[in-house]
Amino acid sequence: GLDGNEAGLVETSIGKMVPIMTGEDLADDPLVLHAEEYNTLILDRKGFMNTVPAFPEIKAVDNIAAWVDRKLFIHNLGHAACAYFGFKNHPGRKFIAEIIEEPAIKTQVRAAMDEAAAALLAEYPEEFTQETLDEHIDDLLFRFGNKSLGDTVFRVGRDLYRKLNRNDRILGAAALCIKHGLPCDAVTGVFQAALGFEAADENGRMFKNDIEFHSNLQKKDIEQFLQAELGLNPDDDILQQHIVLQND
Repeated sequence: GLDGNEAGLVETSIGKMVPIMTGEDLADDPLVLHAEEYNTLILDRKGFMNTVPAFPEIKAVDNIAAWVDRKLFIHNLGHAACAYFGFKNHPGRKFIAEIIEEPAIKTQVRAAMDEAAAALLAEYPEEFTQETLDEHIDDLLFRFGNKSLGDTVFRVGRDLYRKLNRNDRILGAAALCIKHGLPCDAVTGVFQAALGFEAADENGRMFKNDIEFHSNLQKKDIEQFLQAELGLNPDDDILQQHIVLQND
């Protein structure tokens, strides 16, 4: 068999969007998978023992951590912002593509992504430029509007414990902004919208853990909830104060 000197795993950052397959889709073909056309695969150049394969879809990078953060704090943050602002303003709308068509919501989403991009540029000046990050955001906003993808508000926003965790897409981005003395009002605005997220699936059911999330949120004040449920620690005092002030 193969040993560690012959085969290994290379860390990647995958940006290809794939929606939840509906019951109808799976009934037609249980192996079917819908996905967008985007095919760039970011790989850790240092993970290869030999030459990186020469495929046009592969983008090998030296600092994979920076690109994983870019995925989390721009792509995942922006996508979640669509769901949370969308549900807040239009709780009856089902699809992300419907939401991002509205200029006011698109402006809010863009503002959060721009704040996160500024923090990423401050954290990783050797990896990113303002121009490349702006182009990335433009591309994502265009892709979020892909009606053929059929991506739902429920899928993108569900699992609040994970997506609102201190180290995930929203609070993690806000913390990075604070680390570099940068504004994060738009990012924490996404968090505030997320606290009211109660979207249901095609059968009218909320995500099970999100029911528990809202139950616990009602039992605790926001400071207790941030620490006990979302992982904020004493070093996050500025972030916590910012969220509490916005929540008042």
